[in-house]
Amino acid sequence: MGGQTLWRASGPPVLVALELSRQAAELAHALDTQEPALSLQIGGSGAPLELRRSSDRLTAVDHPELDARSLASAVAAVGLSGSDGSRTAW
Repeated sequence: MGGQTLWRASGPPVLVALELSRQAAELAHALDTQEPALSLQIGGSGAPLELRRSSDRLTAVDHPELDARSLASAVAAVGLSGSDGSRTAW
């Protein structure tokens, strides 16, 4: 993705962090239960990110290089790093 910002959040950092943590758990659940599709509005803002199952991977429709396992890890990391009041971009 070479430096491209896919998502940026504004608002109270603690609420964004809480939502990101919830969504990381939702992604992990979708992986565990082999969900065929998932739609997330990352951090509660921006356009929804659509994920679809392709063989054994759940990947983003508009960004096929982005798989749900990596996304869950990144969303959780951003949620934790943004909880200190810093600006959050991913």
